[in-house]
Amino acid sequence: VRRTASQAVFCVARHGADVQKLQEALDWACGKGNNMGSVDCSTIQSGGACYEPNTVADHASYAFTLYYTLHRDAASQACDFHGLATLTPQNPSSGNCVYPTSQDSVGNVSPSPPDTSSMVSPLQFPPQISDSSAPSPNSASSTA
Repeated sequence: VRRTASQAVFCVARHGADVQKLQEALDWACGKGNNMGSVDCSTIQSGGACYEPNTVADHASYAFTLYYTLHRDAASQACDFHGLATLTPQNPSSGNCVYPTSQDSVGNVSPSPPDTSSMVSPLQFPPQISDSSAPSPNSASSTA
């Protein structure tokens, strides 16, 4: 998806993406093992405006969009996550859940700036993707 200066785009989970890998990407974007500056995932916590629908794909899409909005100028692959995410002009916002747009300045990121001395490309997130078949609980509700 190519964007123009006036067109908003969103970074969302690919349809059919592996749920366990999406969960790992969600955890990474929300700060677990992320040294590029994590996003504030409180909106997808229980009681948050974007908690419902309570699915890994929906929570990941919100976190991916926040991450993309923060890093789109610094990293050309800011919406890839090992092929788990894609850009779309379709606004996934619904009800009280309002996604930031690629045009917004994002205020809900971690207070500390990214550590550029050891930056990991979004293509390298997380350092290892698990291939275990153990179920991964939706920890988005416990991610900070």
